[in-house]
Amino acid sequence: MPADAAGRKDSGILILLCLSGALAQLLIFHWGVITPDSVVQYGQAVTGVYDDWHPPITAWIWRQLLRFGEGGAPFLILDVALYWAALGLVAQGLLRRHGRCLR
Repeated sequence: MPADAAGRKDSGILILLCLSGALAQLLIFHWGVITPDSVVQYGQAVTGVYDDWHPPITAWIWRQLLRFGEGGAPFLILDVALYWAALGLVAQGLLRRHGRCLR
């Protein structure tokens, strides 16, 4: 198999692994764990009134995500997507640097 085709195949496998990991995480942690700190940040997101006890950007992002649904589900989905995308990008970088490693 040519090197370019092998790289595409490895990339496809990597994408499938990351998607599988994200789906498994969403199923296992359906819909996350709400801690007391999360309750405070959710309250800030709902009201739009922020303080500096927690990072205001987190509550602001959560407020934007409330358009897609209530509670912690939209934030969990964003968190899982960012986590697995970053892990996939790191793995892709290692794959390109060190060559074919998935068999």
